[in-house]
Parts: sequence; C-alpha cells; structure tokens
Amino acid sequence: MSTNILSSFLPEEHLRIYNLETLLLGITGAVMIALRDNAHHFSVVAETIVLVIFLGGLMGITRIPFPSRAFGKPIPLFAYPIISGFISGFMDSFLVLLMVGMANLEGDKKDQFKFRAYNMFGALIGGLITYFGEVYMLPLALKYGMRYWHSMTPVIPPVIVFLIFLGRLCSRLKIEVTGVKSIGGDEGSDRKSIADSGDYLEFAAAIVLLLASHNVLLCLGVLFVYSFITGQGEDLIHVMKTETEVAVMLLLVIAWFIAVPIEPMMAHFQGWLAFIPASINGVITGALYPATGVIWREVHILSTAVLLTPVSSLVGVMLFKNASDWAYYVKLSVPIMVVWFLLCGAWFYGAWPHIDEGFYSVFSRPELTATVSH
Repeated sequence: MSTNILSSFLPEEHLRIYNLETLLLGITGAVMIALRDNAHHFSVVAETIVLVIFLGGLMGITRIPFPSRAFGKPIPLFAYPIISGFISGFMDSFLVLLMVGMANLEGDKKDQFKFRAYNMFGALIGGLITYFGEVYMLPLALKYGMRYWHSMTPVIPPVIVFLIFLGRLCSRLKIEVTGVKSIGGDEGSDRKSIADSGDYLEFAAAIVLLLASHNVLLCLGVLFVYSFITGQGEDLIHVMKTETEVAVMLLLVIAWFIAVPIEPMMAHFQGWLAFIPASINGVITGALYPATGVIWREVHILSTAVLLTPVSSLVGVMLFKNASDWAYYVKLSVPIMVVWFLLCGAWFYGAWPHIDEGFYSVFSRPELTATVSH
C-alpha cells in the first residue's frame, strides 16, 4: 500500500493519541480476537449489546456527518427521510437521529418539529433493511439466524415506498437545512471532527467484515486494535463514553438479567398483543419477544408499534424532550403508523406469499433457532 493511500486512513499526526487508556483498549481488542469463537455461545441479547458497542465505536473513529449538500448543492427536503432510512440500515437509528438533531434548521417551528419526526419515522423503518440496523429488531432477527446481507431483503419494498411517502411529506415543509454538524465535532480539541475519504473506507470495511464474518466479538476486537494502531482510540472511547446508546445498552443489560422470569409473562403477548409492550418499550420487547416462527408477521407487529411513541425506541427522547412534544409527536405518529401498517401488511399478506417460495429457493430461510435466555 502506498504512503498516499495509507495516509487516507490516518488522522493528522497531531490528532493521533496514544496513552495508557488506548493501550488497554488495544489489548482488550486483541483478547477479543483471540476469544472470537466464544461469540457463538452468546445469547441474542449479549450479541446485541456487543453489536451496539461496535456500531457506536465505529462512529467514534469515522465521524461521518449526516449529508446536507451533494455536488455542491443543498440536498432537497424530500431526500432527508430517505437518507435517514438508508443510513439507519447501517447504524442504529439512535446514531442517525443524533446526527439529525445536529441539523441547523431555519423556518416555521412546527415544521422543524415535523422534519425531525419524519426523519425519526424514516430511521426506525429504514433500519429494517439490514439485520443490525435497528436495536429493537436485532435480537428478534438473531433468534432466526438472520445474520446475512440478504436476511432482511423481503422487507425492502414496503420500506422504500414508506420512505418515499415520508419524503413527500417532508418536501411540503417550510424550512431550510443550513448545515449538519459531525458527531463529536469538538472545535479546537485534539479529536478529529471532520470525516475524510479514509473514514468512509474504514466504515465500509467494518460493515463488510461484519456481514462476512457474522462474528460480533471478532468485529469489535478488530475495531479496538485498529483504533489503537491508528491513534484513534481516544475518539472511539470518547463517543462510547458520552454519545452512544448508553440508555439502550442499559435496557439490553436489564433484559439480559430479567429474561428468565419475564419470558413466561411475555409469552402472553403473542401476535398483535405484543403491540402493547412494544409501544411502551420496543427495545426490551424486541429482546424478549415471544417468537412463534412467523418472522415477517412479527416484523410487521414490532415495527408498527415502535412508531407510536417517542419513548418506544428511546431515540425520540433525544429530539422530543417534554410532555407537549410527546403529545404532538403522537398526533403525527398515529396516521404515519397506520400508513406503515397498511403498506407492510399489504406486502407480506398480499404479494409476498407469491414470492416466498422462489426467494427462499435461492436464499436461506429464517428458522427460529435461539431464545433470549439460552
């Protein structure tokens, strides 16, 4: 590899930090790589926690911003929910909404609220395009062994239609996006604040490794070691300490500990009854979901429920912080939720049964192989 290519992966010399903390990070990563075979014995919740740390840490070293311009021109409002949905497929919606929350908006206050809400809806549904795109869905997907690039392909058609619908709603808003800051862009600090070509290459390589290896322990270990070698360990640690899904990870840890006593109670919430706990907290419900072997019906139920309230997926708490915001959010979410319910239902109960057999003659069919507690 030439010096020019190598330099694209590395931050500037004065931004590379090596200290005891980053050394311990590198050593921890090396141990994870050595113990990578243990990942096959993880419960689905433990695997989800490691994946959340991996995706959050990846954002720590890449600093990829939400795009606000393309080819020198401002991105049209129509495109924002679509972009939110697509990006959410490769990093959880918490991180996407963190970036959306950094958007500089000008114009009508209610339209600014709607802009953030539409992007949240887009992120929550767009994340379904990959098995790791949404924390609320990730444990359920893992129960079915859906760790492949094609695992969530069947849900993509209604997702695309839904994102276009949100784009149309967004295009009517009377606001302007004047720019979006990078995550953790601390001006004047020793941390990297602007993404370059190397950051995009790093991000792509990490996602390819995840899809190719299906081993979260290996991926996190490689990320830790790489961040230390390239002097980016401080960036990774900073984001993991301050800006990643701490609340989500705590909920998953709680789900891990309470799985055994709670699973019998959750068994009473099969089918559309699961909508009740999922609309209150989709993360714990997704981790403890009483899966019955009909994955696309369960995707339909869970993804519809998380749209109802801003607390269901937790990401809404970042953007909507008080009771009046929550009330207005629900006023917006109910008709949007109905649209997704109809789109997803029409696809999986109408068109998909005619495609199912042909699709799974080429790709592996999801099979219920795991539970939360084992």
